[in-house]
Amino acid sequence: MPVRFQNIALSLSGGGYRAAAFHLGGMTCLHEMQYENEPLLKQLAILSSISGGTITGVVYAHTLAQGGSFDDFYHKMYGFLKKDTLLVSALSKLNNPDAWKDYPLKQRNLINAFALVYDEEFFHGATLGTLLEARSRLPEFAFNATDVEHSKMFRFAVSANAVIGHSQSRLTTEAAREIRLADIVAASSCFPGGFEPLLMPGDFAASADSTLSSLWEKRRPVRLMDGGITDNQGIESVKLFERRMSKEGKVPYIGAFIVSDASRREIAGLADEDTGKTSFFLQWSLRQYQVLAAVLAAVALLVLVASGEKLLIIPVSMVLSICLLCLGASYLMARKFVSAVKGIVSQESPGYLSDFEILQTVPLKYVLLQLNARLSSLGRLGDVFLSRIRDMNYKSLFGDSYWKDRVITCYIYHLLGKPSGSQQAVELANQMETTLWFSAEQKRPGTHMLDALIEAGRATMEHQLREKMAGVIQEPDILNP
Repeated sequence: MPVRFQNIALSLSGGGYRAAAFHLGGMTCLHEMQYENEPLLKQLAILSSISGGTITGVVYAHTLAQGGSFDDFYHKMYGFLKKDTLLVSALSKLNNPDAWKDYPLKQRNLINAFALVYDEEFFHGATLGTLLEARSRLPEFAFNATDVEHSKMFRFAVSANAVIGHSQSRLTTEAAREIRLADIVAASSCFPGGFEPLLMPGDFAASADSTLSSLWEKRRPVRLMDGGITDNQGIESVKLFERRMSKEGKVPYIGAFIVSDASRREIAGLADEDTGKTSFFLQWSLRQYQVLAAVLAAVALLVLVASGEKLLIIPVSMVLSICLLCLGASYLMARKFVSAVKGIVSQESPGYLSDFEILQTVPLKYVLLQLNARLSSLGRLGDVFLSRIRDMNYKSLFGDSYWKDRVITCYIYHLLGKPSGSQQAVELANQMETTLWFSAEQKRPGTHMLDALIEAGRATMEHQLREKMAGVIQEPDILNP
């Protein structure tokens, strides 16, 4: 069945700045490519976004609501990403009490500091009401976060009849109007481990007696985090939109569903264990350091008592004090660590933990290796989880005859290994981690990661669209895309 490039659905995946820039390139292609003498982007019926994709999506929606052009949107986004001061500006606001005076209900934390920067850079106080008032000339938008309490997607929807929130935590349109666009971006991109959850309503309400606060008066606050926890491709919101349209007799309504996906192809492997030379100081165990500190303290005390030299009193006293401090600190740290382990793992932890023998007699290099291995494994769980959710989402599309012929996937790695004029940019783009900043190396003249990501997005979108138009795209391997 040929694809109809009418009533296009576009979903923008999560992935930090990698996603934000890659989607900017993809949308540039949709703006440049023509369909019936108009840019393909003019055919947009719904845009669904997650996390880093929501940065791009909300800025685009706000630009349209203000009557701005695509070029206006592009220059805003490119300038923001090029400047790359989000983290520095957020930390500055976090440490500045004056920045929080107009937000008495907000938690003073890093994710809300990011929200203040988004507002300053893009929105200048604009709220969801700004988009709702311009709804008649906008496509539908769904900016997605996750309600941790209910394990559900929480949608900030710009629509005539879509639920704002979800069935168990539904917002009225009037209450939703006061929610700042900057807070929506922050909630959608609030990834676990990197940020604290945002609280609904406190972090979103205009005041303690606002409509949103009053609506929530008899409800328990809910924590909102990154939309990628439940659907990192933003697919479900598009399917719900199609379901609503089908109830109005418009079946099928969406002519083409473009999934712009900045998820990297492979999860990076664990670093090999370092078999090189270990620092001399890490060869010793905590117990050996305690013994050394005790011996030095005893020697210092003996010198202090036996020596009649007044000049030695101050330096020897300092050595004695340092040794005693180290002894006390090492004991308290070990005790605190074991207490934390027992509290997290089980109150019935093995009795041998209580005397710290295991912890204190192991050389520090092995303690650090074990801690690093565990932290690396825990950090990998999120990647594994997102990969499984991603596979399930794609199966739901390509395993459904209603959808599969209308879906166009635009993976960030689609052009890897394929001859193209953008091969260098694609290879560079696939090296970008999921962060909200660019490293110094990624900003070097001539190899700027931002430009590579935008070019990769533009080239990949064009390649996928032209292949779909020519009817040569095959169903992807959804089990291992």
